[in-house]
Amino acid sequence: MVQKKLNEQELYDYAVKRLAARAYSIAEMRRRLDQRARSRPEAHAVLARLKDHGYLNDERFAQSYASARLENQQLGRVRVVSDLRLRLVAPEVAERAARKAYEGVAEAELLRAHLARRLRRRSPPVEPRKLASLYRALRRAGFSHGGVLAALHRLRADPEVLEKLETEEDGTGRTTEES
Repeated sequence: MVQKKLNEQELYDYAVKRLAARAYSIAEMRRRLDQRARSRPEAHAVLARLKDHGYLNDERFAQSYASARLENQQLGRVRVVSDLRLRLVAPEVAERAARKAYEGVAEAELLRAHLARRLRRRSPPVEPRKLASLYRALRRAGFSHGGVLAALHRLRADPEVLEKLETEEDGTGRTTEES
């Protein structure tokens, strides 16, 4: 289906409607406007107008996004930065927002709470395959290699399996199984 190209006022109305549904980074909104606009200058004029009205602000967006991910999903800082990058926020803005949101938050406590939610209806895994799967899930949630291993040690996981996970870390934050 071919989308109707919008003039500047229609484009502005479209953008405000999108922003009422959820927050966007400047680059995300630029991409949407470029797709719907009759011309690129019209899209950029609407983008400038949205910024002037205070509807678009990457600093505010990143800070609110990082705080919400911490409060609602209890994800690790690394995951939040990664997600902000996927939302096209500049790396330094994403880092600054995550650092501010996670100020005073102990990763070990956050990891413990995340793990407790994940295991609330079942016992900790014993099988090496399931333990490795849990390790990968916790790494994807944004927790550090050392923090995850410490948490798994506290679960009294099989030391041989944990030793294998420790040695498989390849320096990129992924085990060799994930690569």
